[in-house]
Amino acid sequence: MTMAESRGETEGTTDAVLMAVALYKAAVFPLVAGSVSAEEQQARRTVAYRMSAYDSLPRQVRLSAAEALEVIDDGQDAEAARTTLQALTMAVYDCRLRSRWPNGR
Repeated sequence: MTMAESRGETEGTTDAVLMAVALYKAAVFPLVAGSVSAEEQQARRTVAYRMSAYDSLPRQVRLSAAEALEVIDDGQDAEAARTTLQALTMAVYDCRLRSRWPNGR
């Protein structure tokens, strides 16, 4: 696998983790109360956890995803969930920058 392929795989995986966690957050804190079934919420949780456990994820993304999942699982604080999802977004962004410019360009 070339460096570009590896970088592309990592970027794709981190993006997928971010999307999975965001969809899980949306199921736990829906815009319309009662609009998400318990089954859908559980399915989104399962996908988010599986994606977040992917072996090739950068450590910072894995840790940030774990923190977001913990807060979302608690289901009590939508603002804290938003904050941790924002931190995950920044971890994914930072990972992308470092993979493209490893010397701190």
